[in-house]
Amino acid sequence: MVKNVEFCTRKMGHLHEEMIKKISLKPIHMRNKSNLLVTLLISVVFTLGSCKKEKSALLADHLLEIKEKKQLEAKATTTLVNSTVNSDNKVLENKVTTKSFYKNEDNYVIDYRYPVLDTKQNPSYKVFNDFITDQYLDYKLSVKDIINKQKLSCQIGYDNTERFKRLVDYKVYANNPKVLSVLLYKANHYTKENQYSYLFKTLNFDPIKGAFISFESMFRPGAEKEVFKLVSKALKEKIENDDNYQQCQELKYDTFLTYKDNFVIDKNTIKFYFDDCVICPVYSGNYFVEISRSSTLDILNTDF
Repeated sequence: MVKNVEFCTRKMGHLHEEMIKKISLKPIHMRNKSNLLVTLLISVVFTLGSCKKEKSALLADHLLEIKEKKQLEAKATTTLVNSTVNSDNKVLENKVTTKSFYKNEDNYVIDYRYPVLDTKQNPSYKVFNDFITDQYLDYKLSVKDIINKQKLSCQIGYDNTERFKRLVDYKVYANNPKVLSVLLYKANHYTKENQYSYLFKTLNFDPIKGAFISFESMFRPGAEKEVFKLVSKALKEKIENDDNYQQCQELKYDTFLTYKDNFVIDKNTIKFYFDDCVICPVYSGNYFVEISRSSTLDILNTDF
């Protein structure tokens, strides 16, 4: 743009010289100051107008280039952001899928919904899938429990005339590159009862290593007593301040050790789940005790 301005300046100089030459060729009586001034004025005005138009055109072109450049940069940034978001969402959606199993017999119904990881993304996900299908669901064992009238909750029983229903479902609490945290629960229902009873199992899985995360890998060695104090304190506060917890009992250390691996993780909290009647009666509907992750920073492994 500077070069073009210099060009206009030189152009004005050349025009001025040419006009002087033309005037010099005329007779002396015509070469007076008025003619000279008029001629020079016309040439200057013409040249300035021409340069002004050229400068305006150049400025417009320059601004257009800046605008197009910004648009391209914005488009590239948007494309990058959208690509990243879509890619992440795709991974999360494909990583966990739901499978189901349903069986309806004369005296029982089995209705299972359970998570499955995509082994095409990572063959080590098979560890997670095998645990659920081979150990947790165990359809044959569930049928055997029903036929043998095994008591599946601390407060509910049934006889041969009742229709029993067992549900299996799950909830994902965390799904990120470091941990997949899932709550599995079996809900047992009897036709003469108004409520379900629940049995809980949590799975915390490392998607990178293809291994389950236990209490020992989540917390530093020897952290059981410190975590127990935090959980016990949180439960005690609930019992004292929440009417729904009035029928619950304080947590014992031995009980905590039994359920210490039964926790799920989300961004801000760690929830420890307990089966019916362990800390609260069935009708209360309270099954977990929650502590903040910030309260465990001193005893939490740096990986999490």
